[in-house]
Amino acid sequence: MRENCCVNSWDLADVGRSLFFFIIARQELVEFNNVFDSAIASADAAIMECMSSPFGLVLRTGDILNIKAIYDTELASAPGKKDVASPRTIDVSLEHGALTVLGQRIDRNLIAGAVVNTPQGEKAVGGVLYPDATTTLIVLTVKGGDQLPAGGGERFLKDE
Repeated sequence: MRENCCVNSWDLADVGRSLFFFIIARQELVEFNNVFDSAIASADAAIMECMSSPFGLVLRTGDILNIKAIYDTELASAPGKKDVASPRTIDVSLEHGALTVLGQRIDRNLIAGAVVNTPQGEKAVGGVLYPDATTTLIVLTVKGGDQLPAGGGERFLKDE
């Protein structure tokens, strides 16, 4: 009956070796992930140190949340591509600017509707995006009650 058995001692040794190598590879992957995460955190900190400025968000409660962020006067994505594995079918244009905070997730419920002074004037928080696990992108818009700039063109149309 031994010859009908589907697992012999050689098979068990192979399984043991495979399991051992799997465990070692998994530990190395975990160590690599830790080193990679640490490198990204260091790079984000260096970028924030060089490129960020202080901003005070006036929250709906009246409290002020002081942050360091990178201010972009206008942020636009590359054109959408529909014929790739990860299509972006919508182009993004943040015409009133954006604040990017690297290495920190700021709760969108906390800052929704907040007002901030920028080099281009007072803006309101229009939305909060999280492009990755450690980045906050604060979409800026015109403050409630403000008027859009007048003029012709595709961006601003004014009824006369």
